[in-house]
Amino acid sequence: ETVLGSSGADAVAMNSALSGISIDLGNGADTLSLLAGANTLAASGVELVSGTSSNDALTLSSAFSGGTIDLGTGTDTLELANATNVLSVTGLEVVTGNAGSDSVTMTAAGTIAANLGTGTDILTVAAGNSTLSISGVESVAGSSGSDTITFRGVQSGVSVDLGGGTDTLSLAAGANTLAVSGVELVSGTSSNDALTLSSAFNGDTINLSAGTDTLVLANATNVLSVTGVELVTGGTGNDSVTMSAAGAITANLGTGTDILTVAAGSSTLNLTGVETVMGSSGGDTVTFSGAQSGISVDLGAGTDTLTLGSGANSLAFSGIELLQVSNTGNVADVLTLTAASSGGTINLGSGTVTLALAAGSSTFAASGIESITGTSGAESLTLTSGYTGTINLGSGSDTLTVTGTNSLNLSNVETVLGSTGADTVTFTGAQSGISVDLGSGSDRLTLASGTNTLSISGVDSLVASGNADTLTLTGGTSGGLIDLGNSNDLLTFTGAATGVSIVGGGGTDRVVLGNFTNTISVSGVETVTGGTGTDRVAIDAATSVNLGAGDADILDLSAVSSINLGNAGTQYQGIEKLDLRGGVTNTVTLNAQDVLDLSPTADTLLVRGDAGDVLSITASGWTNAGQQSNPQGETGTFNIYTQSVGGVTATLLVESTLSVT
Repeated sequence: ETVLGSSGADAVAMNSALSGISIDLGNGADTLSLLAGANTLAASGVELVSGTSSNDALTLSSAFSGGTIDLGTGTDTLELANATNVLSVTGLEVVTGNAGSDSVTMTAAGTIAANLGTGTDILTVAAGNSTLSISGVESVAGSSGSDTITFRGVQSGVSVDLGGGTDTLSLAAGANTLAVSGVELVSGTSSNDALTLSSAFNGDTINLSAGTDTLVLANATNVLSVTGVELVTGGTGNDSVTMSAAGAITANLGTGTDILTVAAGSSTLNLTGVETVMGSSGGDTVTFSGAQSGISVDLGAGTDTLTLGSGANSLAFSGIELLQVSNTGNVADVLTLTAASSGGTINLGSGTVTLALAAGSSTFAASGIESITGTSGAESLTLTSGYTGTINLGSGSDTLTVTGTNSLNLSNVETVLGSTGADTVTFTGAQSGISVDLGSGSDRLTLASGTNTLSISGVDSLVASGNADTLTLTGGTSGGLIDLGNSNDLLTFTGAATGVSIVGGGGTDRVVLGNFTNTISVSGVETVTGGTGTDRVAIDAATSVNLGAGDADILDLSAVSSINLGNAGTQYQGIEKLDLRGGVTNTVTLNAQDVLDLSPTADTLLVRGDAGDVLSITASGWTNAGQQSNPQGETGTFNIYTQSVGGVTATLLVESTLSVT
């Protein structure tokens, strides 16, 4: 019934199969060699129990702790006692536990079937490739080396920690539920796999391969890469899921702050509970199969395309060269940017589409967008290509920068800026209080009909609507052509006008200058009114001109071949100087009363001209009073003519190059 050993190293070899015996070999490094067959015994104080090359079956009737059981070759089975067992095994094909908590360590990688019964049981594998058929095992532990574990059956409630090394866990087809750590790769099968993680999974890859596969993450912080997964579901934790290959995936990452990172290539995403989508360093093509709300998308480097689902989308984006909507037909889409975005093209396709900006600076090319709206904050919007549509940037101090050809219906835009190229801007609605600077290049601004109040610079051609327009230019206006069109128009300058050419049309057009030094030329304009400053106005035909209270206002007649100033008291006023130089050969006719009527502040008229120009002085009574050099800030020699009219002396200072008749 009992075999006892010594305090030394005992080696006991049995010559028959054992049944019901108790063996305690005591201290020392003791070995028990069994005979082939079915053995039942209680063993203690034994460091190694060895079997044979035949099929061995060993049943332990008491707890076995600290030793190794090696049943050799053959098809061998071990049944553990209903106790707590701690042992190492090799050469076993089947190990069976009972109600105790067992810890079984494989000393060499291989194939084993382990049913450790009830209790809290641990199976520890050796480094290498092992195939496990397990049940009643709560934990599978790995070695410090590289472990490759294959489960032959579906697992539920198992915890797997393969420790150090580069470790792989291969699941059986079906629905598996387990906790995984220390595993670099979890792989599925070609069938439909379902994996539920019961604890956090960090830093590693899950590849469920072919089939329609689902992954459920634990309510924890998970950081993992996935491939071959069609559906991934998160919980309450913060999840970071990286697609290691482009493809189609449905991801519902639950609550928390969750990130999905796509691989380079084309991916189609059906997302909920995802706060951020990240791209790769390559070219990413991402399609959202449904509308998104509150998501942030950064596709990084490369040439990247994001296609949104139809409907109302709300997102922040960066690193995207083309943002578009996969709408079909006349779909009313709304895209709301939750953060200022820069770069790329936004093309929202057909339908009636509105783009709502976030406060801040945004830069992109826009197409397929009927309306762009701003916020109550300050927006700076730069359109990198021509745009046609409505822009309402809301309250705040807002700036719009345009490039190319644009047709704009603007409201709540304080400043419009152009590019260094040739810009064409058409306002489809009347503007009030706006500032327009189209920069360098050959730029054209066309206004809508109605009352427009704006300041302009860098505009080479300003075109009114052709209807009855009231146009006020605030601030200084320098250079360029203003075309008032074929109607009755009023153009008012509230700042200085310098080098501005104004063309009227078939209507009755009026130009009013501000109280500054102004230099303009007009054609087809019926009335020009000056202010208190010094004005120079060039006309090409009879025009009503009143240059105001300045004391050195000039009427430029270089483009008029013949003109009679005989209506000076009504048609020409506020003029101290005539300039005939340049242009055509001129003939100007006036009399002494005209000289007095031309200016309300002076009784002297200075006339400059070229050889060939003629000043015709009507009526007699003029006296040649000699010559004067450089009068009134002019250079040259001037002949002086005087005549008294009603006790007031009218004086003409005529440049000596002119002919006086």
